[in-house]
Amino acid sequence: MSITILVEITIKPEHYYDYRKFMKRGTEIARSSEGCRLIEGFENEDAPGSFMFREIWSDRASHEEFVASMQESDAMKTLGPWMAGPPVVRYFNGLDV
Repeated sequence: MSITILVEITIKPEHYYDYRKFMKRGTEIARSSEGCRLIEGFENEDAPGSFMFREIWSDRASHEEFVASMQESDAMKTLGPWMAGPPVVRYFNGLDV
């Protein structure tokens, strides 16, 4: 069974346009990762620079492996200082409703 993940990130205003470019490349990498089924990105209409991603992965372990690989890469060294705080990551299992 797949898992749905919601990731919320807030970017400092001075890094907004850099992040928008960075985000495109990051989602391309994630989409090509094993276990990734879907990634959708959204920006809060009332709070520019506040982003939410809805991701569907085959399982939590696949997502955690991807996150670990990103943390070891130069990508996270770039992204970290741009964020206004740590990302909020929540994992959800589907319900039969």
